[in-house]
Amino acid sequence: MSNHPVISCQNLSKCYQEGPEDIQVLSDITFSIAEGKMLAMVGNSGSGKTTLLNLLGGLDVPSDGFVKIDDIAISSASEALRGKIRNQYLGFVYQFHHLLAEFTAIENVAMPLLIRKESPEAARKAATDILTQVGLGKRLQHRPSELSGGERQRVAIARALVTRPKCVLMDEPTGNLDTQTAHAIQQLIHKLNQESNIAFIVVTHDMSFASCMHDIYRLEQGRLSRIDDSPTEKS
Repeated sequence: MSNHPVISCQNLSKCYQEGPEDIQVLSDITFSIAEGKMLAMVGNSGSGKTTLLNLLGGLDVPSDGFVKIDDIAISSASEALRGKIRNQYLGFVYQFHHLLAEFTAIENVAMPLLIRKESPEAARKAATDILTQVGLGKRLQHRPSELSGGERQRVAIARALVTRPKCVLMDEPTGNLDTQTAHAIQQLIHKLNQESNIAFIVVTHDMSFASCMHDIYRLEQGRLSRIDDSPTEKS
């Protein structure tokens, strides 16, 4: 396992303007995650966790500071370049699966590769392989409405992993699932991390889930600290 940072950010801040007022959401955040590591991020609703994930994933740009993905500065990149970097280096999983209802599991999972201009044959093979890896090898032709909540989330995880990203960003991936299904998804995430050496950044309210990660951070009043309340290290 390499110590090379997959994602790093320095003095990251985000401010939104609402009328005449500036709303400071994130302040002076500096941290990184190395290849193969798993990082949990906890905090109250409205603390800025999703905003931070969006900045790390290049879905939004910071007011100050910068984000690097594999040493590529994305916060100053064009929207088109950010899109290419996301497709090459990152995967995303949300609380709600966001699968395309009219497409089958294999079609949903193959989509990122088709966007990358890979051949339909190669995309279908890769989608089949990753769906089999997450335990859905017999559900390839099922649409989301024909799958259980846990199965739909497995499809979403497979879609995030099919491009073999360096890091997967997860926003409450088990928050919409019952306890037993959530535990199964947690075990799957750990298994995939061990087998593929993919880094994971997971926003979660489940402290038992968070406690199984390599590192745990708390986001509170726009500032990030380790769960033991020590400040994140500056680099």
